[in-house]
Amino acid sequence: MEVAVDAGVQEGLTGSCIYVNDYAIERFQIIANVLSKSTVLSLYESIISRSFDLVEPFARDLERLYVRLQGEFEISERHLALERVLPPCPVALRIRSLGGTVTT
Repeated sequence: MEVAVDAGVQEGLTGSCIYVNDYAIERFQIIANVLSKSTVLSLYESIISRSFDLVEPFARDLERLYVRLQGEFEISERHLALERVLPPCPVALRIRSLGGTVTT
């Protein structure tokens, strides 16, 4: 990354060069602030990416286990069958009308 001082250009980033109009310390403080934040964010992004790479295989295994057990216990089918024969619960209807979810 380069920094160039040129009063005749618009300040900002062009390619890999940051242009400023003069040598005012405030401009260089802003550049230092932004570049330091960018550096820290790059580090965090790298750490998070590596963490996801480590966790992803376990998450896939858990998802497969969930799907398999849900099928073996016929959760969806049993839930639909109960919804067809039971009247709606007034509390559940009220919660849903308020935009909430019902959990059991």
